[in-house]
Amino acid sequence: MGSMRYSVADAESSTRETMSGNAMMSASHMDKTTMEFMVWVVEIVAAKYFDRDKTAAYRAMNRSGLWDIYAENYDTTHTLGAEYILEEAGDILRSKGEMNE
Repeated sequence: MGSMRYSVADAESSTRETMSGNAMMSASHMDKTTMEFMVWVVEIVAAKYFDRDKTAAYRAMNRSGLWDIYAENYDTTHTLGAEYILEEAGDILRSKGEMNE
C-alpha cells in the first residue's frame, strides 16, 4: 500500500494519543485490516496535503469526518485507488476548512 509504513501497534498508539471524545471510530474497535488501510490513507493524505505530517493529516481527517467515513465504509473505500481517495479527501478537507492552500 505504500512505502511509508509503520506498524498497526504504532498506529493504534498514535490514534489513542490524538483521539478526542467519541467522535471517531476507536482503534480498539477496528480490525487489523481496517487499521492498516486507515494508516495508509493517513500516510497518503499527509504526503500530498500536509508536508508528510501524519498527526496533522489525522487530526484534519478526524475533524472533517473523513476518518469515520473511510473507516466505517471500509468495504467500499478500500477498493478505491489512491488518486481517487486523494482527490476526494482534498475536496472534503478544503470544504471543511482543514487545508491552507
